[in-house]
Amino acid sequence: MGMNDYFSLWHMLVLVHLFVNVCRLKYTYIEHSQMHR
Repeated sequence: MGMNDYFSLWHMLVLVHLFVNVCRLKYTYIEHSQMHR
């Protein structure tokens, strides 16, 4: 396993982490907006 493969794997993990964070933020925002109504 070369250094390039390790870097691409780390990059993919970071992208997945960011995607999960964005989805979680949207979900909590929708829940809060529904609560205030």
